[in-house]
Amino acid sequence: MFDVSIPRLLWPILSPHDRSFLKGAVLYDRLLVSGVDRVTATGAFNVALAADGVSRPKRFAIPLAVAFYRFN
Repeated sequence: MFDVSIPRLLWPILSPHDRSFLKGAVLYDRLLVSGVDRVTATGAFNVALAADGVSRPKRFAIPLAVAFYRFN
C-alpha cells in the first residue's frame, strides 16, 4: 500500500489514505527520485492534485504537511 507522507497530527484533516492524493504523490516522489528540484516537483504535485479534484485549501495544505513531515 502506498501512503502519502502526512504527519499523523494532520490525519483528521488530510488522510494519508485519501485516494485523490495518490497519483500526485507518486508523481512527486518519482520527480524527486529522478533529480527534479523540490520546488518544481511541488508545482507538478499541485497541478496533479487540481486535476484530481482536490480543493484549493487542501492543495495549499498538503505540500506544507509534506514539507513538515520531511523535516520532522
